[in-house]
Amino acid sequence: MTEIETNTEKLLTELTDLTLLDADGADVPIASLWQDERGVFVFIRHFG
Repeated sequence: MTEIETNTEKLLTELTDLTLLDADGADVPIASLWQDERGVFVFIRHFG
């Protein structure tokens, strides 16, 4: 396993219990977002 794969597995394990709110305000486990397909998370910080 490469270092990237190892780090990805660690991140996925840490995110397992994290939840987000959907458009209706219901909790959605973040891990369910990539349960059936791959996903990309992009974090953007606005400075201004």
